[in-house]
Amino acid sequence: MDELRRITNHYGIVLIYDEVKTGFRAALGGAQEIYNIKPDITTLGKAIGGGFPIGVVGGKKEIMNISRPKASGDVFNVGAGKQSSAKDILFHSGTYNGHPTILAAGIATIQRLEQDFNQTLSYTNRLKSNIELLGEKAKVPLKAIGIGTIFSVVCTREQRISHYRDLQKSNLSLRKELDFHLLNEGVYTKPLNRYSISTAHGERELELTLRAYETILNHRLGGS
Repeated sequence: MDELRRITNHYGIVLIYDEVKTGFRAALGGAQEIYNIKPDITTLGKAIGGGFPIGVVGGKKEIMNISRPKASGDVFNVGAGKQSSAKDILFHSGTYNGHPTILAAGIATIQRLEQDFNQTLSYTNRLKSNIELLGEKAKVPLKAIGIGTIFSVVCTREQRISHYRDLQKSNLSLRKELDFHLLNEGVYTKPLNRYSISTAHGERELELTLRAYETILNHRLGGS
């Protein structure tokens, strides 16, 4: 990541971090906090909205001002007595841009995460370690892999998962079967997809999930 920042600075290339998945999940400050890199533009998705539909694009002032008509002249500023430099403007508008209700929900979400993120991270780590422990006891190959409050359960005996090719080599049919049994036990996980932990998850959900795993691993998948 340091080398990527160096190269983009050297050649004047805009470095964009797509934090739609990692923002407020990998860390409170996203992947850029983990790698200690300041990108030129950051994109954020629904995690910031607390259930409301929202997306955010932010970045350096000189870049963001390109989509701010008043910075260089309004694209609709006709006959104002001066020549508009609208050709230099990236006009960006939408019915729900800056919607007060959605932005209020976003601010409230950030405030809640600032208080509870570390607790949610600790909860996630407990869930991951206990899932792996239950798999080890039942002799079912399970690894809970991820950073922050998102992770995936990978059915493999490999010691290291480095990229998607390693993931494709794992036992996907076993993971799919596990997801099916979890549904029957009252635990919803999107088949073959990641787990996303939130501040709404508590001890009750932790106990229910681990009890479901124990039942499935010992009586459905034991010895796989």
